[in-house]
Amino acid sequence: MKYLILESHAAYCIALGEDGRCIKCANMRYEVGDRVEDVIELKLPERRDNRRIVRMASLCAGLAACLCIAFFGWYQPNYAAYGTMRMSINPDVELTLSRTERILDAEGLNADGVALLEGMDFSGMDAQEAADALVAQSIAGGYLSEGGQVTVSVDGGSEDWRRETEGDTLETLEERYGTFAIIRTPDDPIVTIPVPTPSPTPTPAPTPLPSPVSTSPPYTDDDDWDDDWDDDDDDDWDDDDGDWDD
Repeated sequence: MKYLILESHAAYCIALGEDGRCIKCANMRYEVGDRVEDVIELKLPERRDNRRIVRMASLCAGLAACLCIAFFGWYQPNYAAYGTMRMSINPDVELTLSRTERILDAEGLNADGVALLEGMDFSGMDAQEAADALVAQSIAGGYLSEGGQVTVSVDGGSEDWRRETEGDTLETLEERYGTFAIIRTPDDPIVTIPVPTPSPTPTPAPTPLPSPVSTSPPYTDDDDWDDDWDDDDDDDWDDDDGDWDD
């Protein structure tokens, strides 16, 4: 078959065959317009390279997808917010939890809660460890005294997750602080420890003063002494003759 050289380059030529097909062939010092036979066709693996690129791209995409699945499958349970746990002591604190109960954030809901969280670090802690640390810090800071109450409530997530998280936390606190404070949930009745009122001390009755003892003989105004000395009958003393008995 004869070919007409259409393009001539340093390494190859473009030749037009009698069948109307253009091919790339080795440049054997051909020049444009030459008519040649038995050219050496260069069959470059263009399509094969494209397929390889497609296969490599598909492989990379598959690996990327696997990595994404693995990453987010690990990230979401550990670092995505799933629920909250609120602890009311006197400081009121809310902890943001992941599905694996990892502490993601802590917020004070009142002034005492903000003060309690100052300087506390929950990195690497789960819900039970953080609750333990909060109660210990409350006791050390004077917020929780013996006989006080600690209320724990869990919200968000699934019902099973809430029940398990709340139950594990209450059990942990009960084991450590159950003899010191009352550990409860908002649904439990409020326990009030009555403070005994001291009975008033009776006032002693005054001791009566002893009656004075008199040492003089009793005196009665019966005129006995007067009758003897001032009797109007002067028969014995005023007799005319001066005798005692006339």
